[in-house]
Amino acid sequence: MNFLKFPSIENLYNFSSNVLWSLNTDRSTSWVVTEKIDGTNIQIGKDEDGKVFFGRRNDILPVGSSFYNFFNNVHKVEAVIESLKPGQVVYEEYFGPKVINRIYYGNDYNFRFFSMRVGTLFLPFKDLKTHFDNNGIEQFIVPIIGIYDTLKEALEVPNNLVTRFRDEKHNDEMEGVVIEPFDQAVCIDQDGTLLKIKNKNGAFLEKTKSKSQKNLDSDNITDNIVAFKDEFDTLININRMFSVFSKEGKPKDNTEAGKYIRWMADDAFEEFKQGKEYELSLLSQKQMRYITSVGKKGYQIFCETLNHEKERES
Repeated sequence: MNFLKFPSIENLYNFSSNVLWSLNTDRSTSWVVTEKIDGTNIQIGKDEDGKVFFGRRNDILPVGSSFYNFFNNVHKVEAVIESLKPGQVVYEEYFGPKVINRIYYGNDYNFRFFSMRVGTLFLPFKDLKTHFDNNGIEQFIVPIIGIYDTLKEALEVPNNLVTRFRDEKHNDEMEGVVIEPFDQAVCIDQDGTLLKIKNKNGAFLEKTKSKSQKNLDSDNITDNIVAFKDEFDTLININRMFSVFSKEGKPKDNTEAGKYIRWMADDAFEEFKQGKEYELSLLSQKQMRYITSVGKKGYQIFCETLNHEKERES
């Protein structure tokens, strides 16, 4: 199998103004805005031997299961499946009756695809669109609201437009919009999170705990683990990123953010673990991941460092 969970999409309010400013000044890509569909995440792919597999958000979807009547409807996207080569995987929103009923999308189940990967490499939205256009299956791609030259223009798109699936009797507002680079696939942390910005309609904002708070609620995250986390965070700073730039060379653009953040985190951990080897050896993988995850702070530092370098060269 070639299952890989699709990375979570961050909400707009989780991005600092500094990061958004940096992204807006980046002219290496345009930005695509698509409708965020209120459905369930599905992936369809072919493994390296060409065998078709299906996946839900977190795991493989067994063939024939009763999951939202999926296998009685998947024939609708047979052309999409046929278009895939071994190792190619596409991600979609599957939506309709009894999936999520907050928005009226019609009386039938539907599929709209929003991302594609080859092996473990996620492709830019532009490549997804090209694949669907070239194979005559463009009707199955997620509704595109527009493609814009700058992030600022993309952010000005209202998040409460009427859904593209409206009919004469129903004019429900869409759940929101998703904004992402059109020409590039950009990772923004050491875990491979993709640069996709979820700008949700206020009517659909969930009052949920942040990821960090969910971790804190776990019985495994004790006070000493939180103290370790706070100490490690002090080592994640712009001076360390400058050091990484000096050692590894200046990145060409934001597409290289993921590996630079990983290098910074690895360098910080080498300093952090000194004198703590035994204590750290007793921790679980989950606890260590909590301590060393740099989240959006790492991407903000990367952007600030890259901007400093550009200003120094100008």
